[in-house]
Amino acid sequence: GLLLALAVIDNAICYAAFFTVNGVDSRMNNIVEMQLALLPWLMPALMVFTCLGTASFASLVIIVECHGIPRFHTIMNVRIYLSALPCALICMIIFYYSESTKWAPFTAIVTIMLSIFMWCLHIRFRWWHTMNTCGKILLDISGLLAFLVGFTFAILFIINRVDFITKSNEMSCPYAANVEMPVNVPILGKWFCAPWKRKEK
Repeated sequence: GLLLALAVIDNAICYAAFFTVNGVDSRMNNIVEMQLALLPWLMPALMVFTCLGTASFASLVIIVECHGIPRFHTIMNVRIYLSALPCALICMIIFYYSESTKWAPFTAIVTIMLSIFMWCLHIRFRWWHTMNTCGKILLDISGLLAFLVGFTFAILFIINRVDFITKSNEMSCPYAANVEMPVNVPILGKWFCAPWKRKEK
């Protein structure tokens, strides 16, 4: 129950990440939105992999609940490889560019890593006696990596030091929470704010 609930939650947060970030190409009021707009494939890919995760839950209902076929662990393993991990990777790319300005990609990363860590623990306790040595080592490494990645991202986000990874402080191009596009006019030596899609009458 807990494992399935975690999986549903991380899938839902991936949808939140999509709707939080999608449409930046129509705004581009700051450096974060400009950088994300240069990756037009990112958001469609996130939606595709997130939908695959949702499809896995539908298959659980049909195959396991309705037909009574014991394929819960198989479907959940497939979900991790075909949906959770790709979504985590895409959210890491978004997080790299947006740092702490977008909550949903960060939350998705941490939740997915927690879900994978808990799943590895579940498999370890349930199937440990049937696994060979190589499988046990790979399982332990996978669980440890998931924990370390989630923990590292959480700590950097909490202490507001994501720039340790992104090096944005060295680029001299910090994030600014603009609601309009700043435009510099060198001749006048002034900055102006240019709103998007406003039609002058």
